[in-house]
Amino acid sequence: MPDSRSTALHFDRMNWARLALFCLLAFWSVATARPVSAQEPLPPDDIRIQQLSVQVMPEFDDPRVLVIVQGRVDASSLLFPTTITFRLPINAQINQMAAVNMSTAGSSMQPYNALPDPANSRWLLVSYSLDGPHFFYEFYYDPIVGSLDKEFAYTLNTYHPVDQASVEIQQPKTADEFRMVPAASSTRLDQNLRLYYHHLDLGPLHAGQELSISVSYHKSDPDPSLSWQQVMALQQGLQPPAASSPDTSPSSFPVPSEIIVFLAGAALLLAGAFAGYRLRLADARPDGPDDDEQNTRFCRFCGTALKAAAHFCHHCGAMALSPSHSLDQTTAPSSLPRSHPEVP
Repeated sequence: MPDSRSTALHFDRMNWARLALFCLLAFWSVATARPVSAQEPLPPDDIRIQQLSVQVMPEFDDPRVLVIVQGRVDASSLLFPTTITFRLPINAQINQMAAVNMSTAGSSMQPYNALPDPANSRWLLVSYSLDGPHFFYEFYYDPIVGSLDKEFAYTLNTYHPVDQASVEIQQPKTADEFRMVPAASSTRLDQNLRLYYHHLDLGPLHAGQELSISVSYHKSDPDPSLSWQQVMALQQGLQPPAASSPDTSPSSFPVPSEIIVFLAGAALLLAGAFAGYRLRLADARPDGPDDDEQNTRFCRFCGTALKAAAHFCHHCGAMALSPSHSLDQTTAPSSLPRSHPEVP
């Protein structure tokens, strides 16, 4: 019969050996595993941006500058989801960092991590996860100086290298003597908003490259280009309403509530009858183009027909705000870009 003391000692030795082996395996796992985080910045050259388009919009719907950025990464050597990083001004108010689904032409906001750039205190490093090659983000910041003769410098500092970058500066609605340095290569007019965009191609950029564009203009009124109501209509894909004031003329008079109820009921009956007529008409006629197809929206950059209620072009990724008409800068109205002294 084995000694109970030797059996207990043998059992303790086995337990200690198992514990030591477990600790060794745990230490090896921690030591060799690479920490992974959905918002951990990757080395700059691990991601290459194929296309980067920036819209800089001073006093668009706010006294500050709105910056909208969209683009596409080179997906040939990436596994998604992956983490992408951008440099934003240190005082930026971030509206959203988003991924774009080109099949649905929609965007999805993503959580992000914003930390001061250890290499330069003027910048934030903002990282977030992409589940596809197309990205979109926007932010406000306040670099404008001056009350009537205004100026600011927009600076682009890339974290990842870029194959092709471009910048558009939007001219505020009531601004004149507008000037950019370097000068814009072309100007286009947004027909719905009646705002001019001055375009500049930047070409390829290497990681960490910094480029600045000086902007100056004269603007005597403090109002932004679009009101809050116009911005809300724009976000819903509607034609922005013209500014109007309530009717306070002496000829206006209150309408009795009974008449309002009667008219509302009649309108509902007419709407129901019209809807039924359209449904019967659709069932009776062969398939073919309808009025909606004749009013199809098109991408203002590549000309592709946009999907219904699309926020982005499913072909090139451009944000679908409204139709636009491209104009050569030499044909722009002379009252818009006028001569202006050099910006110091």
